[in-house]
Amino acid sequence: MKITYLVLIFCLISCSSNPEKEDFVDLEVENSSKIYNDSSEIITQWENQMYQVYENVLPSVVQINTSISGFPGSYGTGFVWDENGYVVTNYHVIQNSDKIKLTFIDLYEYDAEVIAFDIDSDTALLKIIEPSDNLKPIRIGNSDTIRPGQFTLAVGNPFGESFTMTTGIISAVGRAIDSGFANYKIPDVIQTDAAINPGNSGGPLLNINGEVIGINTQIKSGTRQNSGVGFAVPINLVKKVVTSLIDFKTHNYAYLGISAIDVNKFIRETKNLPIKLQGALIIKIEENGPAENYGLIGDSGKNNTLNYDGDIITSIDGLKIKSMNELIRYLALNKIPGDTSTIDIFRANKEETVKVKLGLRPE
Repeated sequence: MKITYLVLIFCLISCSSNPEKEDFVDLEVENSSKIYNDSSEIITQWENQMYQVYENVLPSVVQINTSISGFPGSYGTGFVWDENGYVVTNYHVIQNSDKIKLTFIDLYEYDAEVIAFDIDSDTALLKIIEPSDNLKPIRIGNSDTIRPGQFTLAVGNPFGESFTMTTGIISAVGRAIDSGFANYKIPDVIQTDAAINPGNSGGPLLNINGEVIGINTQIKSGTRQNSGVGFAVPINLVKKVVTSLIDFKTHNYAYLGISAIDVNKFIRETKNLPIKLQGALIIKIEENGPAENYGLIGDSGKNNTLNYDGDIITSIDGLKIKSMNELIRYLALNKIPGDTSTIDIFRANKEETVKVKLGLRPE
């Protein structure tokens, strides 16, 4: 558009007798052409980078087709975890299936079996029954270092259209979503606007280096079609879960045994709390859980002189806690049952510290 305007200006001014203006317009057109050429080169380099990532990751991605009692079941995506033939996908892709077939980009097909799964993170571990000797594991990234605005790529099989790539950005991090199968939310979930549709589930969400940073798992849409909001389980949680599934066929989560709400501006005002206080206000203590056993207190909901009588968790093991989601994330990614955590609380307008031995999350 800028070039068109500049050419028009050049034509108009060239009718004048002022040579200085003619020189100025010539210079503007020349500079604009250079900018256009530079931009075109940058775009071409970017496209080549995206294609290279796509080409490199394809041998590590599989199309998953399942059957149940001889009838076609669900379809989705997975990716090769290691040279031993382990493949990772979503639990909901293979749920209730009795036969699983994996198809690679070279169209070779393999039968696979379910080794184990974790419904809390919607993660399943498959194994190729007779794997080839040249499996290419996907490159694993670090979901702790990502931030909104970074480019992402999703590779999968939307609506059965095999090995499709879509691009977008990380829209948000630190989300918490329901797995659909458990009473606990999946923590630290990645939100992206890369197009994710049925069939993409279980596939990798990649950074621009071709490293997987999450497993595409859900679409937030009333029609189950892409609406610009997709979610991926963070790869750092997946790494922890998959390691346990390989070693023990199960994954155990650390458990504190509380329900809590975020201490936001509204809570601070209604509870007469310090204006800068942040944390998670305990509103319920699970009976015989670690929190109860080690003396943490839940809010009764009754008005009293303080307007609150429950403990507010402000930090755990030295990490400041601003919300319940942050507490859930820390426990899921850093602790195991039997670990002891040092918890700082705000109780009756005083700061206190409690040590709690974490338990095993119940089903």
